[in-house]
Amino acid sequence: FGAIYWVSDAVAQALQLSPSIREELLVAAPKTLQAVFAGLGDYYTWKFAERVYGHDSSEAWAALALTVVSPWQWFCSTRTLSNCLETTLTVLALYNWPWQWSLTSREEEESQVDSEGLRIRARDSAGQGSVDETAFLRRALLLAAVATIMRPTNILIWATLSWLTFLKHTS
Repeated sequence: FGAIYWVSDAVAQALQLSPSIREELLVAAPKTLQAVFAGLGDYYTWKFAERVYGHDSSEAWAALALTVVSPWQWFCSTRTLSNCLETTLTVLALYNWPWQWSLTSREEEESQVDSEGLRIRARDSAGQGSVDETAFLRRALLLAAVATIMRPTNILIWATLSWLTFLKHTS
């Protein structure tokens, strides 16, 4: 939150705000930033559910409804002393994870197009991943690494996913 305090103070000084308005701005800025993180987390939870269950599926809408109307989310995700950013980064990483690598060959043939209409290219016969898969994997791993640095117990999620993907491709 140091950066948001610095930016808020710079804006208050540039606009020559009164001390009372400056104080209000310094109180509201981190709460607003946390609300943006919470909103991104909710949005990508919905997008992730769409990727898993299909575009405009009732399950995806139910996931959005459950995350938006959850009193736990209202209480925890918008609190400035909680770590909503780590949760949001984890959801973003899960959204970008190449889930098609974990599908069986029959399921893989059936889901050649993802929920956004983007073509999911299967691995070629030489074992090299397509550019799309590599870009998604890199993005997922970068987000997962940052989330794990922020909260080390996040390694449990990524170790499990990596292990399952490894087992799928070695058997």
